[in-house]
Amino acid sequence: MKRLVILALLLAQGLSAQDKPLVSIHLELGKDTLALAEPTVLTVEITNHLNRDIALDRGYMFKLDDYPYPLTLILITPLGQVWTYIGSRLDVFEFVISAPKYTLVAPFESMSRQMLVWWTTLVPVEMRTSLEDIPPGKYKLYAVYRLPDYNKLDDNLIYSDTVEFFFLPLQWQYRQAVIQMDSLWDYFIIGNRGAGLKGMEWLKDSNTPYSEAAFTTLLRWIQDYDSLANQKAIFDTRYPNSHFSNILLLHQYNYANFSGYVQVADSFSQILQSKLPTDYTSYRIRNEERIVMSPEVSE
Repeated sequence: MKRLVILALLLAQGLSAQDKPLVSIHLELGKDTLALAEPTVLTVEITNHLNRDIALDRGYMFKLDDYPYPLTLILITPLGQVWTYIGSRLDVFEFVISAPKYTLVAPFESMSRQMLVWWTTLVPVEMRTSLEDIPPGKYKLYAVYRLPDYNKLDDNLIYSDTVEFFFLPLQWQYRQAVIQMDSLWDYFIIGNRGAGLKGMEWLKDSNTPYSEAAFTTLLRWIQDYDSLANQKAIFDTRYPNSHFSNILLLHQYNYANFSGYVQVADSFSQILQSKLPTDYTSYRIRNEERIVMSPEVSE
């Protein structure tokens, strides 16, 4: 799929249509028409258009959180309101504290990350427990990414293209499910998984547009590989064309690898590299991830 940066964005940054951005960031949503507050998948891809390496914060490369983490999402509502990501204690980029600090992206290469978006962490504080009040209609979503100072660029802030999607009006048969999601705010904001388990189980069995994301989240919590494989088979039967499949593929590969299922992990790795060649996990599989503590980036 082609990665395009909207010309209007370039012009807004003072660039001509012939100029290329030094570094670009592309967003893609798994679905562009959603039930009100329905979770979806967000892909974030950074592309280096320079003739030299760029350095990214490895531990927080695609971590959605408050300052000083680099990625910020901005949502523009149908009413013209601007909602900025409010921060979460959930880490979407899984590295231990002792991990080296920077990863390098080669010239004209891209690095990406997929994440599951529950809208609790994007709506204003007063809506965390009243998702049913989100206005339906057309939304716009874009990102601002702060590159490390090591890149020695005049402006370390890069702006993504803008994606549009629709929230449908709330249907009465889904209202109870949305109210159930209201009760999950402390899981999404504080990271209290115990408090979220009951609500996720209810949503999974609710036969609503929110069931698929809840099932996906529960699968990612399973800590036994055999149980994960059994439940994933049920998921595949229920959702044969799920747009969460790549997120689960990443989880299956990582957990099979961690659990010592070498042949299973190898099989998943081949599928993963085919489907998500620029994902940071694919770089690790190919032994192409270059990690440094203090990159010396020169013009």
